[in-house]
Amino acid sequence: MNGSLVRSIFDIDFTEGGHDYVYEFVPLNEVWIDGDVEEAERPFVLVHELHERNLMAQGWDYDRAHADASRIEYYCRHHPEELHTALVKENW
Repeated sequence: MNGSLVRSIFDIDFTEGGHDYVYEFVPLNEVWIDGDVEEAERPFVLVHELHERNLMAQGWDYDRAHADASRIEYYCRHHPEELHTALVKENW
């Protein structure tokens, strides 16, 4: 999606990706990834956003969910062979 347009219309702080538990303008059950994110980076951003969203759906607050999602993203970046498994775990 067009991140520049999202920043112009909805939220100047939108960066890389987001989901409906963080941004009220993202439709229910959707995760958005900024089209400006390099293609090779998108799966890592996606696993972060999916994990964060799933935790928030379970009642976690944003700060805690974001920290845990950052941990998963970091792990996958350093163990790319685990990325597919992590995405499947998040029901992608």
